[in-house]
Amino acid sequence: MTADSDLPGLAAIRRNLSAQIGHSWALVAAMMSSHLLSYLYQLYMSRSLPASDFGLLNGLMAFSLLLTIPVSTIQLTVARQTAETVVSSGYAQVRRYLRADLRRTAPIILGGLGAYLVVSPILASFFHTSLLPIWLVGAVSLAALCLPFAEGVLQGMQRFQPLAASVFIKYVGKLALGVLLVLMGLGAEGALAALFLSRVAAALFVFSVVAASHSGARSATDTVPESGGAYPRDLWPTLVTYASVVLLMNVDVMLARHYLSATDSAHYAIAALLGKIAYYLPGFLIIIIVPKVASARASGRSTRRYLTGAFLATLAASGGVVLVYGLFPQQVISILFGSKYASPETATLVFYYSVAMLILSALYLEVHYLLARRITQPLYGLLAGPAVALMGMVWRHESGIQLVGTLTVGLLVALLVVNLLVVAGGDLAERS
Repeated sequence: MTADSDLPGLAAIRRNLSAQIGHSWALVAAMMSSHLLSYLYQLYMSRSLPASDFGLLNGLMAFSLLLTIPVSTIQLTVARQTAETVVSSGYAQVRRYLRADLRRTAPIILGGLGAYLVVSPILASFFHTSLLPIWLVGAVSLAALCLPFAEGVLQGMQRFQPLAASVFIKYVGKLALGVLLVLMGLGAEGALAALFLSRVAAALFVFSVVAASHSGARSATDTVPESGGAYPRDLWPTLVTYASVVLLMNVDVMLARHYLSATDSAHYAIAALLGKIAYYLPGFLIIIIVPKVASARASGRSTRRYLTGAFLATLAASGGVVLVYGLFPQQVISILFGSKYASPETATLVFYYSVAMLILSALYLEVHYLLARRITQPLYGLLAGPAVALMGMVWRHESGIQLVGTLTVGLLVALLVVNLLVVAGGDLAERS
């Protein structure tokens, strides 16, 4: 990890982290609830759908995340710029940036939609399914691409309560509509339709909140305005970051659906779902840390305390999940997904997958810290991770263990290369 000032005492770290979480308690609750609701959704689907349909659903959901790589790119870029712009220029300038961003990206999104429709038959063949699920995935991705513009503004202004409400709308709608549509007999198509409808509802809500905001609104930060003009967008490093991370998180589930049998791909999906708890559990810290680090940097204050506290909390949360899976893997699988998935092979997969996700959670925190501080050149080193993982998975894919082993190697390569580039670039010192 990077360092930029003298190490603060552990007591100060704990106080600072508690203050950060306390300031944004609604978002913390929403993020934790979103993970719970997502797993309830998956639990219901695993017990209500045939194994082949459940494997298809998770393969397509992983693919939809690849399609929406720009979502996180847009949200972080908008959030970072909003946090800095509110400090220097006020909310009126934020709204001008938002309108310009929407005008620039609309043709790109629509062009991407047209290209997606053209290649839909190829995708249906890859996933061994009909065209309807593929079209539904496209609709989900299109709805998701509308959200990050407004959510980024709310995040950058540290308006965590309406941002939390948007999260609740997405995930409560996903679960409720998913259960309803599957009960109606719509199968995997109904589960995907629930994702689309819940994201449309969240998009309508967040844009309404942003539109209703007063032009004189200010951020919840204590920073003092500084002089300066427009800030660079750093779009390419941000896009590289999220493309690399999303690929590392999802390409294995897609390839499991393609290379493994329908039943084995369902077991792999179970292992991925449980293992990713180690990644998602501390995820709310990222949303809190990014605008705080960006605001502190814009004001010339130290950012080290945010990184140190979040890193320790991430290791504790992710490491706890790994420990549970190391001690009781089959019991966890049986309780959550049923005894039909609680084989020794799946239990082994769950443990090793959680170890991989612990590595990813540390990497994810570090790259967000670098992005918030606009240290972007080392982020291109992330590309080495998915390159290694993809080549390894294409070469060796006879079992789930081979897939997760190659994924872990890719994550370690990404972490190593990024930190070597940080050291080589001399980016360890605090920048004002």
